[in-house]
Amino acid sequence: MDLDVVSFGDLVADMILPIPKLPLCPNEIQLAHQMLLEPGGAGNFLIVAQRLGLKAAATGCTGSDAYGQMIIEKLQGEGVDTRGVQMLPDQKTTLVMIFIDDAGEHVFLGVLGSSQVTQIFPSFTEKVGQARAFFTNGYAFLETAPAQLVIEMMALARQQGKAVFLDPGPQMREIPQELMRAAIAQAGTLLLTQAEAAALVGGETVQETAQTLLGMGPQLVVLKMGAEGCLVVNSERCQKIDGFAVTTRDTTGAGDAFDAAFVYGILHGMPLEETGRLANAVGACAVAKIGTGTGLPTKADVADLLGKRSLLLE
Repeated sequence: MDLDVVSFGDLVADMILPIPKLPLCPNEIQLAHQMLLEPGGAGNFLIVAQRLGLKAAATGCTGSDAYGQMIIEKLQGEGVDTRGVQMLPDQKTTLVMIFIDDAGEHVFLGVLGSSQVTQIFPSFTEKVGQARAFFTNGYAFLETAPAQLVIEMMALARQQGKAVFLDPGPQMREIPQELMRAAIAQAGTLLLTQAEAAALVGGETVQETAQTLLGMGPQLVVLKMGAEGCLVVNSERCQKIDGFAVTTRDTTGAGDAFDAAFVYGILHGMPLEETGRLANAVGACAVAKIGTGTGLPTKADVADLLGKRSLLLE
C-alpha cells in the first residue's frame, strides 16, 4: 500500500493570536505577541503523523479561498498527500481564531465555512484503498451533510480491513447520540479525553467508563488524561501510562498530536505501553510549544523528551 493513514474531514484554518491575558474585555486594548496562520483540525494530525514517519493523506473539502490554499500548501510542504482533497469553487473554508494568553489558557472563535462534504468523491475512496489506516473525528460530522457520510466512510474503511481510528472530540455533544454511537461501533480504536468519555457514558471511575465504551464496539479505548498520561483499555488489560512533566504554553492541537502518535505506534506493531508512552510524549511536546499545524513538534523534539527511550521512534 502507498499510504499508512488517511484522514477524513475537518480541514480548517487556524489563526492563532498569542496575547498577554484572558479574558478579553470591552474597550480594552491588547497587542498580540504575533499572528500565526496554520492548518488546524485534521491538519494537526496529518502533520505530526508525517513528521513521525508515517505516509499520510488528507480527504475532505476546503473552499477555494486563500485559507483553503494555505491549508493545501502547508500540508504539501510537510509531505502530506492532498490529492484526495476537493477544493470547492466559490466556497469558504472554516476559520478558527484562537486566542492564547501567557498563562496557557485559550479561547476559540469559529467561523463555519460553506465547504461542506456533501458526497463521497472517488478521490476519497481511492485514498482509503491505498492506506493501512483511517482516521476521523467529531468535527467531521459538523462539516458533512448528511453527517451519515462519516459513518459510510468509516464502514468503507472497515470493510476493506483498514485500522479505523475515531476521536469524537468536544464536538460530540452537538452530534446526535445515535449517530455518535454508530460511529463508535465502527471504530477499532477510540481516542478521547477523560472528560469527553464521562460526558458520553458516565461511570464512577475512569476504568468503568472505559469498559463501558469498550462494550460499544471498539477493540481498544484510549482515554487521554492530560499531564497524568493516558489509560489504555482492551479486552485483556486496563493500563494507566504516566505522562511527562512539562511547562504548558498552549494545549491547542495536543490531542491531535497524541492521536497521530498512537496511530504510529499501532501501525508499527509497538506494545500498547510503549505506544501510550510515545503518544504521551508527543502530547507533552505539543503543549510545550505555541501554535498548531507546522508549529507542532518534530520527531527530534519528541526524541529529546524521551531521551534514552528515543528508540521508540526508530
